[in-house]
Amino acid sequence: MPEEQSSAETTQPLRDQDQSERAMKGKCLNSVYLNVYNLTNANRVLQKLGIGAFHTAIEVFDSEFAFGGHAYSITGIFSTKPKCPPGLVTFNRSIYLGRTELSKLNVLEMVSALGKSWLGNSYHLLDRNCNHFSQILAFILTGRNTPDWINRITKLGSAFRWAIPNRLLSHPQTPSVDDATRI
Repeated sequence: MPEEQSSAETTQPLRDQDQSERAMKGKCLNSVYLNVYNLTNANRVLQKLGIGAFHTAIEVFDSEFAFGGHAYSITGIFSTKPKCPPGLVTFNRSIYLGRTELSKLNVLEMVSALGKSWLGNSYHLLDRNCNHFSQILAFILTGRNTPDWINRITKLGSAFRWAIPNRLLSHPQTPSVDDATRI
C-alpha cells in the first residue's frame, strides 16, 4: 500500500507574489528585498507605460545598501535603516528576492569589497547607477535578478544619450547622507 503524501509535498509552489506576502509576514533576517523608491511623482503616469525613474536599494539583515554618486574616489556604497533612504525619494514597494546563505558578517565583508570598485565618482546615470548596483548585489546574494522594469528608463535614455548634458550623467551628488553610513 503506497504511503500517503504529506500536504506539503502535494501543494503546488507558491507564486512569487504569494511568496513575497508570506515572507513579509514572517520576515527572516536573511531574507533579501529590493526596496524601490520613486524619484519623481511622474512615476504615477510613467509606470502605466512600463517605465519609471527609480532609486533602489537592497535590504538584508536589517540594513539597506545602495549606491550613489559624488566627486570623490571613495566608495559610493552606503547603508541606511531599511526604508529610510537619504534625499527626497518616496517609497514605492519592496520586492522579495529570496534568501541569502551568507552570514551577516559575510554580507558586510562582501559589500565592503564591492565598495572598492563602486566609487562615488564612477557613478553614471545611464551606465552605472543605484539600480545597476542593486542588480549586482541581488544576484550575489540570491542568484536572482531584479525586475527589468526597474532600470528600463536608462535603456530609453541611452538612445538619446547625445541630448543629455554630461553634467547630468556623471557623479551627481547623492542627497544628504547624514543618516547613512558609507561602506
